[in-house]
Amino acid sequence: MNINKKFGKKMLNLTSVLNGATPIVCNNEHFGRAENILAPGNGKNMGDGWETRRSRGKNFDWLIIKLGHAGTINKIEIDTHHFKGNYPDRCSVQATYIPKKISNYLVVKKSNKWKSLLNKVKLNANKKHSFNNKIMKKNKINFIRINIYPDGGISRIRAFGKVVK
Repeated sequence: MNINKKFGKKMLNLTSVLNGATPIVCNNEHFGRAENILAPGNGKNMGDGWETRRSRGKNFDWLIIKLGHAGTINKIEIDTHHFKGNYPDRCSVQATYIPKKISNYLVVKKSNKWKSLLNKVKLNANKKHSFNNKIMKKNKINFIRINIYPDGGISRIRAFGKVVK
């Protein structure tokens, strides 16, 4: 099926599991599974989000997501709903387009060099944070990496954009 006929110019949540997004790998999912943040709707409780164990020192946690479809991203939402004392202090999002299938090992290895989609921003407890993409607005993207500093929990991540062939 022609991708343009199916989606046209419609904005779509490219990180929704309903649209085919999938977590590739994360460095930690001590309290909550990474795939939870791709679920539709609002999280029911903290267990319905992605939560990492406490990290002491200069470490940070991260998760790589393969988007359901390659596309351009207009807006990013980071939702810390239900996370009141254990939300990440800050987060950033990196992105890339990988045109052919490569191993998850290589995806992770190359992800440190991906371009910044969202520079490090302050997060708040129990809140839906909304950010317009100003950095990579015209770039075709099919992978994102969310970095949380130093650790904590996120209920949902959403990347709204248009599917690109």
